[in-house]
Amino acid sequence: MEFLDYRSTKAKLKKRGILFKKPCVEEVTNQFYVLSRQLDDHKLYSGYCHLAIANCQANNKSSAQVGALLNAARSFAQSQNEVMSSKDLIKLVIWIYTEALLICDRSFIRPIRLEMGRFYESHGLYQQAAECFKQSMCISRCVRNLIFAKSYRSARDELKNCPSHLMTTKDHTSLFLLELLLDEEAEDPNRNSFQQLSKDSRVMTERGLLPIDDHLYDLAGLLESFLILQKENKSAKDGSSTSRYNRVKDSIVNKLSAFLDPAQIQLLCLITSN
Repeated sequence: MEFLDYRSTKAKLKKRGILFKKPCVEEVTNQFYVLSRQLDDHKLYSGYCHLAIANCQANNKSSAQVGALLNAARSFAQSQNEVMSSKDLIKLVIWIYTEALLICDRSFIRPIRLEMGRFYESHGLYQQAAECFKQSMCISRCVRNLIFAKSYRSARDELKNCPSHLMTTKDHTSLFLLELLLDEEAEDPNRNSFQQLSKDSRVMTERGLLPIDDHLYDLAGLLESFLILQKENKSAKDGSSTSRYNRVKDSIVNKLSAFLDPAQIQLLCLITSN
């Protein structure tokens, strides 16, 4: 029944000429809104209702139109159907987000970019997701997606270009692992990212501003042990220490993995497999 209501409501907007009274846009908008609520369990058709609402608001170019477009994108993103292919559905959702960006107030841009980034990320489109997060100034999430996209140098560059005081412990950890993976010891022998982790834990305690952060101390200690192990393995002239290296490596990796997110664990696995 709701599908027939959609068609009849849509038809009202097409009536023109002397024989037909010009439809009341506000009335039709309200009807589409009610219908979208009734079709909430059918996300594809609920999305079409929200698109129709946005069309009704087209002349206003208001926040209401932006809101309708975002509701349409969210409904389509949640839809599971056999009417539209996954590829076409992704194109439709991104097109709607793009339309919203074209007409929205500047205050909406960052939240919409974040939504787009999460949508791309959920579909494994990591490079596109990284760009959205970069534009919304969410560097940690940008780097995470660049790692998943195997764009390791780009991920490293994003962190190196980020002011140190804006970087979190997780960011410094990612930079440390990226530098180790890219074998940049000659360029940065002191591992500034590791030094920053150690400095953070020391400064917080010395100032008495925060209690001793055992988590950060443990993380810094494990990263230092891992770095020393990697250097020893590189300097070994023969395979006599391979067995010992593997035992110690497995122990450190298992403990270190508990501190890392999936993207960082991916880096860790790549480093140990080299």
